[in-house]
Amino acid sequence: MRCVSGNINLTWVYVTATGVGSDHADGLQCYSPGSTGTVTVKNSTFKMAGATTAGYFSADNWQGSHVFENVLFEGGNHGLRIPADGGSSVSLKNVYFVRGSFRYGAYLFDAVNGRRINIEQWENVRWASWRGDELVLGDLIKQP
Repeated sequence: MRCVSGNINLTWVYVTATGVGSDHADGLQCYSPGSTGTVTVKNSTFKMAGATTAGYFSADNWQGSHVFENVLFEGGNHGLRIPADGGSSVSLKNVYFVRGSFRYGAYLFDAVNGRRINIEQWENVRWASWRGDELVLGDLIKQP
């Protein structure tokens, strides 16, 4: 899924991707240098497998805002990756990351040229795990 520009609202979306070999696969990618907008994701799941970079990735001078509410991330190198050149702000409320499913880390907000992305909200961001088909919420994740 590619976000180019404008306001994009995703609700009740299940995004899955399986990368093969040396793929650079993302579940959703915001990429359109110089573009802007707000991507709002609610009540959704990003589940990655194989050689995937991130469930949700924004980069290369995409200057929008990212809003997540009631979202689950599982698998990939990172569940959520937004460098400072991939957006102006990020908000997370009731966002869960499945512990042990990420190659490098649940999320990554890279600094670019000494600049960091603005975290506007970080509320009830938690680890989670599966017990059969039941999602079990775990410890809160401290805001970076």
